[in-house]
Amino acid sequence: SPNGKERFAKDLKEIVDEMADLQEKKDEIKNPFNLDGIKISREIYRLNREAEKVNGKLNFAMVKEPDKGLLRFSKDGDVGLTKEGGVCCQVSKGVVMEYHILGRFSISSVDRD
Repeated sequence: SPNGKERFAKDLKEIVDEMADLQEKKDEIKNPFNLDGIKISREIYRLNREAEKVNGKLNFAMVKEPDKGLLRFSKDGDVGLTKEGGVCCQVSKGVVMEYHILGRFSISSVDRD
């Protein structure tokens, strides 16, 4: 089964493709008061809202499961660090190795008196 990122990206593409098909149908309707055109507009609006939700889930999944190319690794490769300071560990999902964020890493200076 595809991971979250792949599934959300696939869902988003399907929604965008459906919206494009509906927009083509709507563009063929010349009368702005045509009921079919109004129904199509309503459906495009609904799909746009759905696309926004799926895009949000995709962005969250990309943060939660970052691509290996975005990580800096420890010498043995079992721990990674993102640019934003996310500490990741290696997780085995069947034959696939993924990295999941454990938390944030940050450094700050401390003033001593």
